[in-house]
Amino acid sequence: MKIAEYTGVDAIELLADIMEPVSEILQDTEIFKVVQSGANNLKIVQVILKRHKEKVLEIMAIVDQEDPETYKPNIFVLPMRLIELFSQPEMRALFIGQGQKKDGERSGSATENTEVPEE
Repeated sequence: MKIAEYTGVDAIELLADIMEPVSEILQDTEIFKVVQSGANNLKIVQVILKRHKEKVLEIMAIVDQEDPETYKPNIFVLPMRLIELFSQPEMRALFIGQGQKKDGERSGSATENTEVPEE
C-alpha cells in the first residue's frame, strides 16, 4: 500500500508508527549537510540508506503492513520498494525537502521576539 493511500484513522496510525524512525533520520546532521550542499535526490537517499539502514527497513515494513522484526526484502524487491517509497511526493518532501535554500532567500519573514515594555 502506498503512503498516500492511507486515510483517516489508518493514516493517523501509520503516522504514529513511523514517527520515531522518521524523526531519527531527520535529526541526523550529516543528512542535513548533504541536503544543504545541494546534492541531488539520489545522493541524499544514498546517505539516508547508508546511515539508517534499520530505520529505513522499519519504515518500509510498517508501510507494507509487515512485522519490522522479520521484514527482510531481497535484493530484487528492495530497489523496487525503495524507488516506490521515495518517488512518492509526500515521502520526498518529508526526507529531502527539509533543507533551507543555499542562496539565503527566505520563504517568509523571521519571527520577531516581542516583549511587553516595563512601565
